[in-house]
Amino acid sequence: MLFFYLLVVCLVLYYVIKKLSTPHGLKKLPSPAGGIFYFGNFWQVGPEPHKKFTEWAKILGDIYSIQMGQQHWIILTGDKVVGDLLQKRGGKYSSRPPNHYFYQILRRSKGFVNCPYNERYRMLAPIMLELLGQQTVKENSDLIDSQFRILMQNLYRASADIKDSLFPKYYFQLAGLNIITILCLAKSIKDVEDPFYQEFESYMKNHLELIKVTNRLSDFFPILRLFSKNKLYNQVIEDRKIAEAFYGRLVQEVKNDSENKPCFVRSLLRKVDEGILDELDVVYLMSNIFSAGTDTISSSLTWITAALANNPQVQHKAHQELDQVIGHSRLPSASDEPNLSYIRAIIKEGQRYCGPIYL
Repeated sequence: MLFFYLLVVCLVLYYVIKKLSTPHGLKKLPSPAGGIFYFGNFWQVGPEPHKKFTEWAKILGDIYSIQMGQQHWIILTGDKVVGDLLQKRGGKYSSRPPNHYFYQILRRSKGFVNCPYNERYRMLAPIMLELLGQQTVKENSDLIDSQFRILMQNLYRASADIKDSLFPKYYFQLAGLNIITILCLAKSIKDVEDPFYQEFESYMKNHLELIKVTNRLSDFFPILRLFSKNKLYNQVIEDRKIAEAFYGRLVQEVKNDSENKPCFVRSLLRKVDEGILDELDVVYLMSNIFSAGTDTISSSLTWITAALANNPQVQHKAHQELDQVIGHSRLPSASDEPNLSYIRAIIKEGQRYCGPIYL
């Protein structure tokens, strides 16, 4: 009987808090029927959300809302609506709620990726733009071109030794990782057999398995956070120890470098001396850069390669454009991009067709 009364009290409190937290004076958006208490539309979405969202859009229009557990989602499906949000209002709506396990615990609420749009984000943004901005890309076009040539050589050698098929992911990942290590650490990696590459690839494989969507249920159902010593929590703590040891060692290598070679980590360490950052900030900013600069790139390139392999007519048109614009006397370089409109379209379509993650 006591349990029944406690349950009733909890339900009443939930209803009152829900009503108080609901914004007033805003136009109510249409929502699909069939939502259930506490879970909302979570179970209706299914394993292929894009299909269900498209189905609902045909009934509800380009803008509608759904309830995903305790998260309120607004779904935009029209290109004009999405364009308006991203291009005109991106600064206002680009924040994200901090993930309990994978931002607050795994990264100690540090780093740049998944950081809410707040004072800390505004402090970190110009620091990150030093490495990731368009100006830096232009200044390092020679480095990118050289790694591109090495990538082509590696793929050619690998394909010559294989009779049936080639999985290019590791070579794409190596190229991205080399660019990042040269910029961040002033060091390079020889090949996919290099111990540093092997260690990084093994860590990233386990890390990506940990942060997959199916481990994010507590975002939708915060009550799960009450079970703080569960299996997922222990895995997060273990991953954090490995990450801090791995990236902390790289930071220490830069600090111990007697030649003081210029690199991005050295710039971050100056921010530590100035009291703007601490050393854990440097570790987690490095973690963000290494993750975003390697696996997203290698995944996107692997997907595009697979799509091209299944669409030989697109390959043929791209080859024609290269013959017309570049010729046969040299390899393409980053400066050729404005003149390769069809290949630029392939890249954009590849990014639309498949996201920057492995399935």
